[in-house]
Amino acid sequence: MMSLLENTSSGRPALRRRFSSTTTMMMGVSSILVLASVLSVCFLNTDIKNKFEFRQTSAQNEASLSLPTVRNKAKYSPSHSTHLKVSGGGNDESPSKSLPQVVWLMSYPNSGTSFTMQLVRRMSNTTAATNYGQECSLNSTGQLQYLSDDAVPSGPYVLEPEKELPSSYILTKTHCGGRCIVCGPSKYIETRESFLNMCAGGTHATSLEWATASRTKRKARQVNYDPQIVSKAIRLIRNPFDQIVSNFHLEQHENTKKKKTKWLKAYPNSVEGFRAWCSDTDAKYAEEERHSRLLPDFVVKLFKGIPCHKAFYSFAKWHNHANEVIEQLSLPELTILYDDYENSFDETVEEIFTFLELDPVAPAPLFIKGKQYDEYFKQEEREFAKKLTKLVSDAKTWSLVEHFF
Repeated sequence: MMSLLENTSSGRPALRRRFSSTTTMMMGVSSILVLASVLSVCFLNTDIKNKFEFRQTSAQNEASLSLPTVRNKAKYSPSHSTHLKVSGGGNDESPSKSLPQVVWLMSYPNSGTSFTMQLVRRMSNTTAATNYGQECSLNSTGQLQYLSDDAVPSGPYVLEPEKELPSSYILTKTHCGGRCIVCGPSKYIETRESFLNMCAGGTHATSLEWATASRTKRKARQVNYDPQIVSKAIRLIRNPFDQIVSNFHLEQHENTKKKKTKWLKAYPNSVEGFRAWCSDTDAKYAEEERHSRLLPDFVVKLFKGIPCHKAFYSFAKWHNHANEVIEQLSLPELTILYDDYENSFDETVEEIFTFLELDPVAPAPLFIKGKQYDEYFKQEEREFAKKLTKLVSDAKTWSLVEHFF
């Protein structure tokens, strides 16, 4: 296999996580209350007490939100074979042919998703899947090909129906929920149920809608499939400081396409432009954050010392929810750090292909590492960001991301 890989390898990061089936179980409410009383009696310092109270009240408040729930929350056993049938109206495949099992590629935006999808598709010469129908080609009958037994098309969708399907597992893109770039807490705070609903949610577009609009303007409707069809998960993690600046560049790209010269003049592609964008975005939702019952005052105070503070909060919460969902569905997991592609490319690719039970038949695409943006944040801001991220993160999330700080 390694003869097909063009990049050279070096040592692995010490904090690297490979295969894991479940995460550490969260404490029950009763245990939390007992711990609270112990902490109070022992007169622990204010920071530790505030952190405990924040996690307790956040969990209670999130649970009380009236958000969509998943149709079936029963645990899925990885040893159970899920046989899906080809769907999608007039598909070229035989109606009785079993499809590969779904492996989620779970990633916060700008974490290396596009490269990972390209890597697997090119080296295996097979197609992959996505929750987002507007990204796909149509099959020979002008329809989307999807990977579920639902009578109504609900995804996931095959990216390139004209290419061969993998025999065992198909990599399937999902960004899950709580990942909006410019938004307030009513949008970026999720419950575990709403997060899972978004992991198994996406968009569907009919052939008529696709025929009457360009790719970037195609209309789509929101759909959901049963998450129990998922067999495994690959999670991507990128340095949050670099990821946030990449989000800014994505906004620049979108506004350039739309020829929004006023926006581009206000937020040029520079450190100053980034910081101005963060400042204005933070100010836009400051009032909503101050009055949110899900954000304690001491957390909001930490926000004030961090440019684009919402992004760090969302980053930690996103990975917390990913931990919960992976555990709830009993999914075997492979965690890939964005930097693994630079530091140990061959070993990382081998892990991915082994996990997907795929054989490489073509050379790997060239990995071009994204830039690092150390100068975009001051040291004091980095310390505040570390404090916030540690406060919000559960034990597993912090073990995965601590080295970024």
